Amino acid sequence: MSTFSRLTKNPKTGKFEKATWHDNYFKHYHYGVEFSDGIVVDPDKIKLETKPFPEQESDNKELIEMAENEIKEWKKFIKSFN
Repeated sequence: MSTFSRLTKNPKTGKFEKATWHDNYFKHYHYGVEFSDGIVVDPDKIKLETKPFPEQESDNKELIEMAENEIKEWKKFIKSFN
């Protein structure tokens, strides 16, 4: 069983907010998404839009930059054999 938070668009307000995703809420391995206003939504019945927290986005940018630099280094290495 896992519970985590994710920025999720509240279907009632239309705004993104920190929502808690509870595993096994409705049944075994079936999440319930709880919003700050107390409503709990079944993501299998209502499509929910999510996005990463801002600090996660910056972490992703750093990882992408590291991967791009690694690719450049590999290209240089491969080119050295030509």
